[in-house]
Amino acid sequence: MSTVRPYLDIMPRGTNLHLRRDIGILTQNQSLNPSSSVTKKAKAILGREQRLENPTATEILDHLKQKLKAMAKKLRRYKESNTRRQHNSQFSRSERSF
Repeated sequence: MSTVRPYLDIMPRGTNLHLRRDIGILTQNQSLNPSSSVTKKAKAILGREQRLENPTATEILDHLKQKLKAMAKKLRRYKESNTRRQHNSQFSRSERSF
């Protein structure tokens, strides 16, 4: 458990980075001239993210963006509540130092 930022421990490590990477690859694949390596990586992502019936690349990209946004919002809520909890405990211990 991280002592500096414990709110980061509620998410699996690297999840945020993988989502951002996959979104970038799919966005780049939708450009006019994607390279062959980007196309291969995009096909791998599309094959891995087959949750809907016959999803398009745009639908999968939107789904990944929604997952990233939900994760960021959850982290933000947790960070705010953790800060509030710390301030309350500091206030209850010593009102003067607060």
